[in-house]
Amino acid sequence: MHPFKSLKQLLLPARPLLVLAAIAMLTVSVEIVAQEASPESLEQQLRALDLDSDLDSAVQSFMQDKTAKGNNKKAAQIVEQDDEETERRVLEFSQAMFELERDVLYPAGVSLNLFFSLQNSKTPKPSQVKVLVDGKELVRYRYKQKETRRLADGAIQPLYVGYIPPGEHQLITEVTTQRGTQRNKFKLVRKVAAVYVEIQLDSKSRIRLRSWD
Repeated sequence: MHPFKSLKQLLLPARPLLVLAAIAMLTVSVEIVAQEASPESLEQQLRALDLDSDLDSAVQSFMQDKTAKGNNKKAAQIVEQDDEETERRVLEFSQAMFELERDVLYPAGVSLNLFFSLQNSKTPKPSQVKVLVDGKELVRYRYKQKETRRLADGAIQPLYVGYIPPGEHQLITEVTTQRGTQRNKFKLVRKVAAVYVEIQLDSKSRIRLRSWD
């Protein structure tokens, strides 16, 4: 008899026994896993497989995020409106302050406005300016060092605000610097409106006069 044939004949009757052994091993494995796992962990695993709960959580999270974005958009719109309102109020306040300053410095009854300036930074720095109209002293101003620096930087100084009657007048200006005192006479004509006069000292210590009304 062939040896492999006899071995096959021996194994064929043993197949049911192998199947039963495999089932027994599987049962033992399941029991071991069940014993090792606590009831709490099993419950957590079951909850982890709860798809309906996960879906509800996802929907709630989406709705909360959408609501938050809507609230942020409304808040941004409110802030933008507040900024526009603040800007409008600032502009109105600035306009009111400008008109108030104009009325204080240049009231309706004023007919003469004198200003003083330097031509450039190389112009000799003044220590004093004096202005007379028709022989009467209108203003005498002595400068501090910081004021001369501002003039050298291009500032224009309001020197005098007052009244002169209409007609022709003699304007005398005296500007004192480290080079001495420069004196000049000018003819000033005031018609009906107020007259504005800028007295300017150039780099050669010459006095220039510019007027407009």
